[in-house]
Amino acid sequence: MKKQDIRIIAKKIRANLDSQIKYNKDLKIIKQIKNNVNYKEAKIIGIFNPFNSEINIELLKDNNKSFAYPKMVDKRIAFILTDNKTKWEINKFGINEPIKGKIVSDNIDLLIVPALAVNKNNYRIGYGMGYYDAYIAEHKPKYTIGIIYEELKIEFNEDPWDIALNEIISS
Repeated sequence: MKKQDIRIIAKKIRANLDSQIKYNKDLKIIKQIKNNVNYKEAKIIGIFNPFNSEINIELLKDNNKSFAYPKMVDKRIAFILTDNKTKWEINKFGINEPIKGKIVSDNIDLLIVPALAVNKNNYRIGYGMGYYDAYIAEHKPKYTIGIIYEELKIEFNEDPWDIALNEIISS
């Protein structure tokens, strides 16, 4: 199956998840992340603002950790350290991103990556722009975790430019 077809199917599956089931799955994924040794040891964690029925990673936020969010900068993503004073704006893709702040792209201890689908080799399918693969290739975060609903584990052939994640957490 082509990646474009998988994207269409994955979006439908995610959009059709019952809201209570989705919430419970989100909580299970958050619990698994919090119990993960890489999360426990991380000082700066790269996360994302949920978009189009993605897993609500905002449930992870914890006052004992520093969180950085992606911001589009020159057709790439940079990770911006945030706090409770951070101002946000909606970018051209409809995603909430920090307006400004300290760029910590080279200092991410743990990067939590959204996905539309993943395969058994820990490769992911995103929205098709390659932002996360390019970021990981350039900045080499210490550890990467993809998060996904169990229903979206779909076999596909990865492309040469795709980058495998260290781990997948699902529910």
